Amino acid sequence: NEGDKLLTGGDNYSLLYYTFTYEFVGKSDLDNLIVCDHFLTPCVNYLDYTIDNNYFSYVLMPDKPWYSLTTDVDWNVQKNYGIALGNLKYTYEPLEDKTYLVRGVISVPSKAKNDLESDMSITFQILNSMDDSNYKYEGYTFIVR
Repeated sequence: NEGDKLLTGGDNYSLLYYTFTYEFVGKSDLDNLIVCDHFLTPCVNYLDYTIDNNYFSYVLMPDKPWYSLTTDVDWNVQKNYGIALGNLKYTYEPLEDKTYLVRGVISVPSKAKNDLESDMSITFQILNSMDDSNYKYEGYTFIVR
């Protein structure tokens, strides 16, 4: 369609798309904007390399639209490509019965993508709870190959 933009990873880069779900298991209420601020950078692990830039993640919660979770992509670039989504304000509650869907993409070197013999994984750190200024995270690693 006219005006459509094709996302690319850039010269010698490819895009790695990811999707996962999570449930809040914290024992105290948490403001989602605090969770967003502390949703740490997705990290692709390949050989001895950590790839952790040029990414964006969105989250879909039950009965709400998609919203921006975390990114390091410039706001003007997001806006230009039509991927600039706002933030919703809500509270995670202990024992809530909700599943959140996260989708995103991160740019990885094509050399890493094409090296099918080497292992690759992606790691996410999600804020689980906070006590005063002490933040507690849950780490999750997914095998890409």
